[in-house]
Amino acid sequence: MASYKMVTQSGLDFYVCASVFQKSIRRGDEHLALYYGTEFFLSGYDEYVWFRLRVIVSEDIGLVNTNIAAEVNALYDTYLKMKKKKNKHKPEKLQFVHAIMLVVRSKKSRLVDNKLCYYFDHRDKIDVPEIPDYVYDMHTIKGKIMKRGNDHFYEESAKIENVGVSEKEEYEYRDFVWKLYQQDDLNKKTKIDEQDQDQQELF
Repeated sequence: MASYKMVTQSGLDFYVCASVFQKSIRRGDEHLALYYGTEFFLSGYDEYVWFRLRVIVSEDIGLVNTNIAAEVNALYDTYLKMKKKKNKHKPEKLQFVHAIMLVVRSKKSRLVDNKLCYYFDHRDKIDVPEIPDYVYDMHTIKGKIMKRGNDHFYEESAKIENVGVSEKEEYEYRDFVWKLYQQDDLNKKTKIDEQDQDQQELF
C-alpha cells in the first residue's frame, strides 16, 4: 500500500513547509515566513497556520510581548468573519498576512517553552519544594488548628510582591479592610464571652 504524503499546492512537503515557517519566524525572516505562510493558505491549510501562530506566541515569544496572544486571536476572529462572507477577493488575506508579520517582528523568547520542558518533561529530576509556613492560614485545616486568623492572613498570607498600583493606594485599602476584620473578630469574641458569662450564671 502506498503511503500518503501531505503536500502543498506546489508539491512541497507539508512538514518541511511547517518547519521553515516556524523557524523563519524565530529568526525574524519575514520573506520566508510570508512565502511559506501564504503557500499554506493557497493550499487550503490556512487553519494550520493560525494553529501554528497561536503555538508560536507562547513557545517563541511568551512573556516578552504579553499582548500578542490577544492580538493574534483578535485578528483570527476578524479573519473568520471576513471568510464567512465568501467574498471573491478574499479580504481575510489581510488579517492572515497581518498576523504573520506581527509575530515575525515581535521580540522573541523561548523561556516559556523551556520552563514547560523543565516542569513537565523533567519533573522527576526536580526536588519537591518545601511548602512555606505562610501557606497555612485560616483557610487551611492546619492554619485553623494553629488558630491563625485575619492578622496572620494580612501580615503573611496576603503579602504580595511587584505591587502594580501605588503603594499608598494598595496599603491604605488593605489596612482599612484589615481593621474592619479586626473589629469583627473583637465583636465575635465579646459575644462569645457574654454567652459564656450567661451560661455560668445559670449554674
